[in-house]
Amino acid sequence: MRCWNGFGRSLLFAFLCAGASVFYLGAAQIFLGWRLAFASALLLAAVAYLLGVARRPTSGIAAAGATGLCGLGLLLLGATGSELAVALAALIGLFRSGLLYSDRGDGASGFARRFALEAGLLGAGLALGAYLLHGSLFPEAGALWGFFLVQSAFFLFAPAAAGRSRESEPREIDPFERACRRARALLQQTP
Repeated sequence: MRCWNGFGRSLLFAFLCAGASVFYLGAAQIFLGWRLAFASALLLAAVAYLLGVARRPTSGIAAAGATGLCGLGLLLLGATGSELAVALAALIGLFRSGLLYSDRGDGASGFARRFALEAGLLGAGLALGAYLLHGSLFPEAGALWGFFLVQSAFFLFAPAAAGRSRESEPREIDPFERACRRARALLQQTP
C-alpha cells in the first residue's frame, strides 16, 4: 500500500490521524460514550497505520485484519484504554518488524536489533502519548499524534524499511548507468 512508509509520509500520517481523531471523537462519543469512542479511535488508527505502511497490499490487509480482530476481542473482554493502547502498540511492532519489514535470514543479531528498535520506539511512543494525554488542548488527538510521531523514526533507523538494499542482493541499474557502462566497454575495445 505504501502510503505511510517513509519518514515524511509517516509524519503526515501522525498529523492526519490527530486531526481526524478530533472530529471522530466528537461525533462518536455521542453514540458510544467517551471510553468506547477513544478505544475505537485507537483501533482504527492502528489498522489504518498497518494498512498504509505495508509494502504489499496482501500483507497489509493481513496485519491490519489481525490487529483489528485482536483489538475487537480485547474491547469485548473489557480492556481499558491503556491496556488496549499497549496491546495495539505491541501488535504494530510485531507486524511491522515481523511481517511487513522483516529481513529473512538476518540471524539472531538482526532479530535482536529489530526487537530493540521496536521496543524503544513503542515504549517512547507510548510514553509521549501518555504524557500528551494528560496535558494538551485535545488530549486524545495529542496522544495519537505523539505515538505516531515517534513511530515515524522507524523509517530512519530500520535499513529494510528505508529501502536500503543488502549488499548481497543485486541492485537494479538505471538506464543511464547501463548506457555509461556500454560506452566505457566500447571505448576500451577500440585500439
